[in-house]
Amino acid sequence: MDFWFYLVIAIGIYLLYYGYIAKKKYEFRGKEMEIQLKHKKLELEMKKLELKQLDNTPVITEQKKKA
Repeated sequence: MDFWFYLVIAIGIYLLYYGYIAKKKYEFRGKEMEIQLKHKKLELEMKKLELKQLDNTPVITEQKKKA
């Protein structure tokens, strides 16, 4: 009886530890995805600003040259 008791306790502790490690991996993966999402949002914002700057460049027309 003592052997089975300690075996069950050891397996229980192992399963608790395995669950803890799996939870940490899941949380880490979630944080990693958040960081990637923020990075992509920043890249998109930078591209928008670049396009806006290109569109707002002064265009020299014939009328402006004569004036």
